[in-house]
Amino acid sequence: MIESNQTNEKKSSNTTSEIDVSNYLAQAMNDEVRNWVLKNLKNYLTKMAENLDQDNEEVEHIIDYLNSTEAPNRLQKMSYSQAKANSEKWLKTQIKKGKTIQEAESDFEIFIDFGDGFKFVKLLGENSYKREGFLMSHCVASYYDRNNSEIYSLRDNKNNPHATIEIVRNRGRVEQIKGKGNGSIHPAYANYILAFIAKINMRVGESDFARFGYQKIENDLFEKIKSIKGLSFFASSETNYLYVKSKPEIAKLRKKISS
Repeated sequence: MIESNQTNEKKSSNTTSEIDVSNYLAQAMNDEVRNWVLKNLKNYLTKMAENLDQDNEEVEHIIDYLNSTEAPNRLQKMSYSQAKANSEKWLKTQIKKGKTIQEAESDFEIFIDFGDGFKFVKLLGENSYKREGFLMSHCVASYYDRNNSEIYSLRDNKNNPHATIEIVRNRGRVEQIKGKGNGSIHPAYANYILAFIAKINMRVGESDFARFGYQKIENDLFEKIKSIKGLSFFASSETNYLYVKSKPEIAKLRKKISS
């Protein structure tokens, strides 16, 4: 998982633009990983800038592995491809470990019960943090006992996690919303997450909304389409979001209503 809800989008991909790795750097938990990001990762992204097609989730997934105790102590000679291959093997191991961890009732508390088998729980005990991290393939286990940070998990009727959310109350915001492997979240779970956001009433970053299908739209477009049946919105006092399968659909919708 990452430490910031700032958008992790790459800068314009061309050979003259300097690759920004500051958000990845913020995820690094020691000097060895920071040096790998500054040198190995940045060199790889710069070299591949013109035809780079991998997403931020892949990089975050690699950094989670590098931050773990399973990674080598020395990372200077590890290439991007080696780090990617190692992280994929590490993920499989994490999932197996997670299935063996048993949570006690004291390890979590129910925050929202939706009455259909799904619920949001607040993680309390170390076992819950470990199990969440293993099954969701991210580094939330390292957040246990971290001051000011609260972790919530969307669970199904078999207690399997589908989304992990961190909030920081003294900042008044949702710090991050993550699916498996720091990735996207299936649209089937979007309404549960929206209900969580509405209840806590905190700021949420655009990149986190995008992770479960909601893209920011301008106010003028929102006013024109808000009454159209079949569209799903999340409106706040500052920003409006529309559920779309992909971001280009917004431009198509704007073009359609303008014609």
